[in-house]
Amino acid sequence: MSLVRLLALSSSLLALSGWALNSTGPAPDPDPPGVNSIISAEIEPNGWVLSVTLAGVGSGTFSDYALAPDNPLPRVLLYSTHGGFSQSGGEAVSGSRFREIPATAPLRLPVNPASPNTPVIDEVDLGGGQRRVRIALANVIYATDTAVTLDVLSDWRNGEGSEGDIAVTNNSTVVAPIPIFRWSDLQFRNVQGQFRLSVVVASHHPLNFQPAAGVKFTATDGTTVKTYWTTALRTDTSYGDNLRCYYVDVDPATATALTAGLLRCDVEVYPWLGNMRSTDPAGTKSFTDLRTVGRNSSAETPMVIGYDPTGERYNNQFVYVDAANGTDTASAAMVATTLAGAKAVAPAARAASILVAQTALYLANKTLPAANGGSSATRAMDGARIVLAPGVTTYASATVPNAALQTWEMPYIIEGDPDDADPATNCILRSGSLTVVARGFRCMWRNVAIELGQATLQGAAGVMSLLNCVVRGKAGFETSTSSISSAAHTGGTWSMQVINTRWTNCGISMSAATQLRPILVRHCEFSRLTRSAVMLTSRFVEHEDATVTGQSVTGQNDVTSDVAIREDCIYAYNDFRHCRARVFQFSFPSAAQAGTTFASFRRVVIMANLVEVIAGSNPILAIGEGGATSMHYNIFDNNTLTGERGNFWYNDPATCSDTAQNGDALCNRQVNNAYDRNATKHDLFLESGCSANGFNGYRPWLLGSWSAYCGVMHEANWDGGRAASDIGAFRYWFRGLRSVQTTVVTDPLYTDDRSKYGTAAGGGDYRPTASSPLLGRMRDGNTDRDLLGNVRGVGSPCGALEAAA
Repeated sequence: MSLVRLLALSSSLLALSGWALNSTGPAPDPDPPGVNSIISAEIEPNGWVLSVTLAGVGSGTFSDYALAPDNPLPRVLLYSTHGGFSQSGGEAVSGSRFREIPATAPLRLPVNPASPNTPVIDEVDLGGGQRRVRIALANVIYATDTAVTLDVLSDWRNGEGSEGDIAVTNNSTVVAPIPIFRWSDLQFRNVQGQFRLSVVVASHHPLNFQPAAGVKFTATDGTTVKTYWTTALRTDTSYGDNLRCYYVDVDPATATALTAGLLRCDVEVYPWLGNMRSTDPAGTKSFTDLRTVGRNSSAETPMVIGYDPTGERYNNQFVYVDAANGTDTASAAMVATTLAGAKAVAPAARAASILVAQTALYLANKTLPAANGGSSATRAMDGARIVLAPGVTTYASATVPNAALQTWEMPYIIEGDPDDADPATNCILRSGSLTVVARGFRCMWRNVAIELGQATLQGAAGVMSLLNCVVRGKAGFETSTSSISSAAHTGGTWSMQVINTRWTNCGISMSAATQLRPILVRHCEFSRLTRSAVMLTSRFVEHEDATVTGQSVTGQNDVTSDVAIREDCIYAYNDFRHCRARVFQFSFPSAAQAGTTFASFRRVVIMANLVEVIAGSNPILAIGEGGATSMHYNIFDNNTLTGERGNFWYNDPATCSDTAQNGDALCNRQVNNAYDRNATKHDLFLESGCSANGFNGYRPWLLGSWSAYCGVMHEANWDGGRAASDIGAFRYWFRGLRSVQTTVVTDPLYTDDRSKYGTAAGGGDYRPTASSPLLGRMRDGNTDRDLLGNVRGVGSPCGALEAAA
C-alpha cells in the first residue's frame, strides 16, 4: 500500500469516526464496529471480476455495498504493476506502470425469467461460515500484472472494517492490449529530399493525453538505417487538416546519405503499458519484394518510399497532353526530362490523349537501374508525369500502349497542369464510351477533376492514389455506377488511397466496386458510403449532393478473405453531420479467419468524431446485433453522437433458443463520449414475440459481454436518453467511472442543436455550453486536441468538442 493511500486512509477513518486531526479529545477506535472478514481474494480468469471470500458474515444485499468508485478514496481499490515504457532523453525506455483500479459494483446473478425485474446479488454461501461475493472492476487485470494487492476502507461492506495490502491471487488469462496504429500518409511516394513519416496511434492505457510513451521511426536503403524518435503528439499540416498524430521528418541526405531507390520505413510504437508493436515484427527490415510488401493491408506493413535526390530515377519523364491540338501518333519526342521541355513541344506534336502519352513513354524505353536490392527494369514509366492541359481530356484513344510498359516501383502520375491557377477545376479528365486499357500497375491522379460515367474509366491500375482531386459524374451520367477502375483486387492487399479529394455528385462511391479497397481516406469530402481501413479528418456532405438521400457514411472494408483490412481500423477527427442513415457499419471476419471463438470485431478505433443525425431511425452504430461476435480490444474515445442511439457491445443471437451461441466482449475502451442514448442488451433483453422455453424471451446465458455491461474500461460517458421514450430499457449495470445514464430525458445543452432532437436542420454547433452536463468529466484520453484543434485536458467535457466558452 502506498504512503499516499495510507495517509488518505487514516484521514478518511478519522473523518468517518467523527474525529478531526485537531481534536483535543481522546481518539476513538479507528475502525467502526466489526472487523474485516476477508480471508482471500482473487482475480477471475476473465480479468475484470474480483472474487472475495469472507468468513463470519451474513448474507448481503446490494445496499450493503458502498464501494464509492468515483470518490477520491474508493472503498475497494486494487494495486498492480505491469511492464511497459516510460520516457527518458527523448526516447521510450523500458519501465513499469503502477496501476490503481477501483472496484465498482457487486455483480448480480443472471436474470431469473420468473422475476426479471428483481436482481439477485451474486453472493454464494460456501459453507463453513464462508461467503463469496463477485465484484466488477473498473479496468482489467492482465495475466502479466504482478504484485496485485487490495485495500478496503471501512464499510465497503456494511459493518466491515478497513484493511490494506491484502494479497490477491491473479488468475487472469487476459493478454494485455497492443497499440493500435496505421500510417496516415501515402504509400509509394516519390520524394527528392526530406519527407515525413506519420502514424495515428491509440492505446487502451494513455497517459496525460498521450497514447504512447514514444514512437521510433526508421528509414533504410537496405544498408544504412536512419533512426528518429518522437515522444509527443504533433500537428501534421501536410494536407491542411492539422491532423494530430506522431510524425518525424526524415532527411535522407544528412550524415551517411541514403541511396536512391526504394526505401523501407518502419515504425515501433511503445505504449505506457504492454509490449511494443512494430511494422517489422521479424526485426529484419527485409527488402524482399518491397514494392509488393508495401501493398499489404495489415497495420504491420512498412511504408515504402521512392527516393530520387537527383531527379534521374523517377522524375525525368514528362509528357504534355493537349487534347485540343495534339496528335494520336505517338513519338518518343513527346517525352522530355522537364515539364518546361514537354510544354515546349509544338502543340500539333503533343500527345492528344493519355494513352498516346503512354505509348510515347514506351517508345522512350527508359531503363530503371537496379538499386537497394531491386533488379533493373526496361520500359519503365515509374514517376512519369502525364500533364493535362486545361480543358477536357477524354480518357479514350485508338492507341493501346504496349503491355511491356510498366511501373515497377513508383506510380506514374496523371495531373492537371501545375502552371494553371486551379488545375483541379480547369483540367478535366472525362470518361468515354469505352473502358481504357491503360498500362502500369501503379497510378496516381493529382490536381485534376475526374468525371465518371458511361464506361469504367480504366482497367489496369491495381494501386491507385488520388491527391487533391475532384471526382464527380459527368453531365448526364451523374447516377451512373461506372467505376474509376475495373482492375481485380487481390486479397490481403489494398488498392486505393485518397487524400484531399472531393467525391460527390456521382453514382458510385470511392469504395463501391469490389476492386476498390481504400487503405486510407484523409481530409476528403464524400456523400456515399465509403469503406476504408483508415479515415481521418474527413467530412460527410450528402446535403451538398442532389444525387443521394439517406446514405450510410463509413464502414470497414468487406473483402471476405482479408482480415487485416477489417482490424486495426481507425476513424478519427471526422465531421459526420447531416446524416440520415447509419454512420458506422462494419463487416466482421469469420471466426475461422480471425482465429477467435466467434466472428471478430477487433482493434477498431473510433475517436474524436462528430456525428449528427437529422432524420431516420437507424442506430448510429450497432455492434452485436443479429448474431454472436467476439468484440475485443476496441477503442471508442472522445466522440459526440447526437440525433440517434448507439448500440454497443451486446449479444443478440438471431434465435431465442437457449442453444444460441453467446458472443463475448473484452477490453473495449469506451471513454469520454457524449450520447443521446447508448443502448446495450444482454440477458435482460426481452424480445417481443420470442417465447422460447416458456420464459418470454429472456436469455439468462447471454453473459459473454458482461464486461461491457458492467462498465469495465468505461469512463466519463454521458447518456442523455434522448433517442427513445423508454430510457429505462437496455441499460448498463454500471456505466463506468464519472459516467451518467440519465433516468429522465436530459438536454446536453449544445450551442446550436440541429440534430433530430433539435431543429433537424443539420450543421449544428455541438460545443457544450456553460451549463452543459457534459462539462468536467474527462481525466485522460488518446488525443490532446478536440475536433477543432482546441487543447483537451483534465476537466474537459466529454464528447468531440471543447466547451463554447
